[in-house]
Amino acid sequence: LSPRVTRAQLATLLWGAIPEVRDTNAPPAPEVATDVIDHPNRQALVRAIGLGFLGVARETHRVRVDAAVVRAEFPAVLKRLAQLVGRGRRPVRCLSGDSGTGALAACDILPESKSRTVSGKETLRAIERTARMAREGGS
Repeated sequence: LSPRVTRAQLATLLWGAIPEVRDTNAPPAPEVATDVIDHPNRQALVRAIGLGFLGVARETHRVRVDAAVVRAEFPAVLKRLAQLVGRGRRPVRCLSGDSGTGALAACDILPESKSRTVSGKETLRAIERTARMAREGGS
């Protein structure tokens, strides 16, 4: 219900809502995120980093766990999710290439908004719809 989702909350939502995120063998992250080490959602964050959902800044070695997820960066997370859940299947058009938030709105994955960040409700809905589309082959 949060009006804005943090990167830690995103990792937790991915972990909790999508079995493939929990069950897929993730390679160890090449970089250590110092702000994850003592975080209560450490397991979900480490998995999200290892699976390529969140990046670690090379200069600071931080993933910025408390930073809000910016709407402009969210399509990349959903594309990565579609790749993971779809297991190599070609993703639907709105989740492939350089499609942005407009394409996600057209596919009814993420509504258009003037907000710079995504809310909890939008995030969970987008994650669930993306996973369903990837599993069904985009139908």
